[in-house]
Amino acid sequence: MRAAGVARLIILSAVFLMACEREGSSAPNAKSETTGAEYGTSAEAGGSQRSTESRGGELPPTARITEGRGPSLYLGPDAGSPAFGYLTAGVVVELAGELEGSRVLARVRGGMRVRGYVPVHRLEFLSLTRGRVRDTPVYLGGGDPVKLLGYADEPGRVRVAVSPAIVSREGARVNVPRYEGSFPVAALGGEAPDHPPALPGRPILIRAEHALPVFDETGSERLLTLPPNHHFEAYEVRRDEGRIAILLGSGPYLAGYLHHGEIIADPSPRTPPHATKERAPANAARGELPERIRRDESSGPLRRVKPATRVAFDGVTIASIDAPAHAREMARYVETGEVDVFVAVDDQAAIRGMIPADAIESVD
Repeated sequence: MRAAGVARLIILSAVFLMACEREGSSAPNAKSETTGAEYGTSAEAGGSQRSTESRGGELPPTARITEGRGPSLYLGPDAGSPAFGYLTAGVVVELAGELEGSRVLARVRGGMRVRGYVPVHRLEFLSLTRGRVRDTPVYLGGGDPVKLLGYADEPGRVRVAVSPAIVSREGARVNVPRYEGSFPVAALGGEAPDHPPALPGRPILIRAEHALPVFDETGSERLLTLPPNHHFEAYEVRRDEGRIAILLGSGPYLAGYLHHGEIIADPSPRTPPHATKERAPANAARGELPERIRRDESSGPLRRVKPATRVAFDGVTIASIDAPAHAREMARYVETGEVDVFVAVDDQAAIRGMIPADAIESVD
């Protein structure tokens, strides 16, 4: 009887997780629309995303969950392994294993401790220091995000994807490709540094009456073209034989060279958008319904779950509930004394699994 119940749980869980997905965020590989696209690059520099290898290597100890559609927690590393839950963008996870295919084992701390496999495309790291992404024209300031691609050939580094953010003061967004390179493992983590290092150079604004090209260090490759009559934030790093070395954007930055254009000193204070430490999603106050539990009224009756309860999926313990939780009761199995629930303590994580029937309490 228990085997039949487990089989039903796996099938129903897959259907339920698909049906209850209403997060409305962009798909992992969706391209956002930009303005000023005609002033983009002359050629794509990033290339297509490669699959993650399963060879050994080193990863940073923590990562941050990014926006995305669909479940973000799986029972195993295989492509056919069932999904059992969601993580909210901004949640910091501990990486507990090596890359296995396109997933990595991760742990979530909090009122409900969860352990599961997270897809690589849902993970990003924040830079703990400043520095160049190797084999790219991209420079990172403290707290700038990069996406994990896999292990690098050189020990102590990981392959990452990064896209500079370049928007004028007037709101024109410049189309910039995604670049792929490598960065030191020790310089990446799931949280921004408390005191990010200052960027080199002086803050400036760049403006030109005509379209303004930005070149690479050799001067032979045009990285992008800035639209006319807009003001773009940058840092002037140095002047070199009639050229101006700049870090362009608001982080991550495009490292390039200008041959002309109006350079305006910018006395206004600069606070890069990623340089301040962001908080993970706030825990729901005691007694307050977590968002995913609140909005899934049709999934089943509302229940309370006692602390010190373990959650299992297909016979594997996937979570330990250490604080009062709320759940939707999906099914009850009298023969095994278990209840199939969708449960959460707060807005960090919500999971589907089996708990003992005596851990359930009715909500008045």
